[in-house]
Amino acid sequence: MIIFRYLCREILSVTFAVCLVLLMILVSGRFVKYLANAIDGSLDAEVIFTVIAYRIPGILELTLPLAFFVAVLLSFGRMYIDNEMSVLKACGISENKLLGYTLIIAAFLAVTVGWLSLSVSPSQMAKSELIYGGAKAKDGVR
Repeated sequence: MIIFRYLCREILSVTFAVCLVLLMILVSGRFVKYLANAIDGSLDAEVIFTVIAYRIPGILELTLPLAFFVAVLLSFGRMYIDNEMSVLKACGISENKLLGYTLIIAAFLAVTVGWLSLSVSPSQMAKSELIYGGAKAKDGVR
């Protein structure tokens, strides 16, 4: 159980760090796009941050699996370089057991991404489109 907690902490910390970096990159790209729309006058500048906040779950459902993949590569690579894998094998922990631990973490993240993509993201996207459309309509009335 100690090894599972250690592996979970290693993989999840790297996953969330990579996910945060990817999220910042993608959100800044969206921000530039919405800022260009605000400069053109097709979007009210006051709703940019609200629309971006509602779009974050949709971005997270794309970045979490990629961040998990990179985290597994980085975590296991570091464990091999630091000879932790040799110590684990010497203590009787097989690669199949480590694979099982990793699959438990992957299942947790798969459920999280499924929840995001099936319930959270569609409702947030609808709210975003409502605000985005309202801002366009309000801007067109002027």
